[in-house]
Amino acid sequence: MRRKRCPYCRGLFIPDPRVGSRQKVCRKNECQAKRKKQSQRRWSEKHKDYWGIHQVKGESKKAFRSEKAAYMREYRRRHPDYVKQDNELRNRRRSVEKPRGEGVRCNQDERFAQTKEIKRLIVGLLPCRNQDVICVQIAEKTRVTSHLPAP
Repeated sequence: MRRKRCPYCRGLFIPDPRVGSRQKVCRKNECQAKRKKQSQRRWSEKHKDYWGIHQVKGESKKAFRSEKAAYMREYRRRHPDYVKQDNELRNRRRSVEKPRGEGVRCNQDERFAQTKEIKRLIVGLLPCRNQDVICVQIAEKTRVTSHLPAP
């Protein structure tokens, strides 16, 4: 495949064979970032009304809420069952306690103890060179023989 010139750093590069002639920019992170930024800018200019239709930005939501405040008050007044259910769900979400402090430390302590036990088992197996012998020894020490194949 022939070499191409990067439009950003002006350096020569060999395109990735999986991409072929479609690759326009070299692999440098700076050039990739510039290409992406330019592509996004081009797309935004082409689809100027996109953000107006899809009100997902924070300012659009705020504007919608302020414009429709009366509508929302009226909706809630007409649908008390919905309001009650929504409040119950919100309170339930807020009341769920997140694990903090000692609970997390206990789990970490248990994991540390398990890690030490695993290390001890591995060190005990080091003199063994045969994989089958190691499997048998692990099965004997951990008492897990039902799902291991016979050596």
